[in-house]
Amino acid sequence: MYVNTDINLSQKDELQQIRQFWLRDPNEPDWADSLPAIYRSVYDKGLNWVENDAGAFTEPDAILLKEIESEHGAPAEMVMKLIDLELAVTGLSRRTGILSKIETVLKQDWGTLEDINQRKLSPEMKNVYQDKLTDLKQCYEDLS
Repeated sequence: MYVNTDINLSQKDELQQIRQFWLRDPNEPDWADSLPAIYRSVYDKGLNWVENDAGAFTEPDAILLKEIESEHGAPAEMVMKLIDLELAVTGLSRRTGILSKIETVLKQDWGTLEDINQRKLSPEMKNVYQDKLTDLKQCYEDLS
């Protein structure tokens, strides 16, 4: 595929904004921070990316959470979403709705399609998740 690198479709500040949107996308955050690598592969040079503007997670963080996932079974993406959620409300004097937000994250289907189907077939697994959610709510109420 031929790419004409003489044409600039985006300015540097626009690329910085796109990078921010990708890093902080609420549904599919770009924890690998892939825009600098994409730019480098197209233009064969790097830009002076702002280093401290990365999201809550870096690629090494994602790798570490994947290792923890394999050891403990907690989906890395779920843990990342929960930590992102905590970071979003840190410092707020009123954390209204935090339990419902945590519940929304925990109720999502995490893992491979095979894992999800297995959990849906197994009623005891549904009870385990419900028990964990109940325990989490009680813990949060105790802290409040």
